Amino acid sequence: MTKADLIEGNAKLKFSTSAAALVGPGLGGLLVQWLAAPVAVLVDAVSYLWSAAWLRTVRVPEVVAPEQREATLRAQIREGLRLVLRHSVLRAIALNNMVSALFSSAYLAISTLFLVRVIGLSAGAVGLLGSLGLVGALLGSVLARRLSRKVGAARLLVTVAVVEGLAYLLVPLTGPGWQLAWYVAAGLFTSTCVIIVIVVQVSFQQTLCPDHLLGRMNATMNFLYWGAAPVGSLFAGVLATGIGLRPMLWVAGGGMLLAAVPLLASPLRRMVDLPAGEDERVSR
Repeated sequence: MTKADLIEGNAKLKFSTSAAALVGPGLGGLLVQWLAAPVAVLVDAVSYLWSAAWLRTVRVPEVVAPEQREATLRAQIREGLRLVLRHSVLRAIALNNMVSALFSSAYLAISTLFLVRVIGLSAGAVGLLGSLGLVGALLGSVLARRLSRKVGAARLLVTVAVVEGLAYLLVPLTGPGWQLAWYVAAGLFTSTCVIIVIVVQVSFQQTLCPDHLLGRMNATMNFLYWGAAPVGSLFAGVLATGIGLRPMLWVAGGGMLLAAVPLLASPLRRMVDLPAGEDERVSR
């Protein structure tokens, strides 16, 4: 599999996920209206069986290295942490993910309250603004491969991470009337950027990590990300109570910009594209 295949495949996966997130809520509402709620729930359950049937069509043989069969769970966790924390690029990606999870969760925890209590929007208007943001996710999955080919995956990752942080700083500018345009612009930019970042980051992780350690590396990355998320939500609630919702949004935006620093300080800043050779893959 080539570098272009990795980015294209990850972009297609994100496109399908984003499309489902965009279409799903509306489709669910129509099913409830047309078929009644119990039937709609049954259709939803059947859709999971349909998904499982597609997964059964995957025919990829997996080879487990003999020396890994007897490894304890604790040893595997240590190995995953050691790989991520000792590798300069993987460590930078992990730190970016942690800081992003912390402050994006802080933003999500208070953004709806901000729109309702400070801006005075209705529930329908808030839902519409959220749907507009998902359009950016579709755009990001389309642009990820094209932009990575044009400017290089490493350059794209670092640049888009900075743009994403700047876009979050547009949210506190939101106000009634025409000033809602700030929120719309922020939603489109942030959702576009986050998908591009995810696609490129995952492609780097898959390129840099030895095949037999992919599971441990992914588990470590996910643990660090999702471990920071609830902390961010709690942090936002406590701090917003003291300083207010709009100032808290400035804090969240500044934190998202700060998340780009580990990438800027890593070897990614001097790289152009995904590593091409084995030496780059295993370097520390």
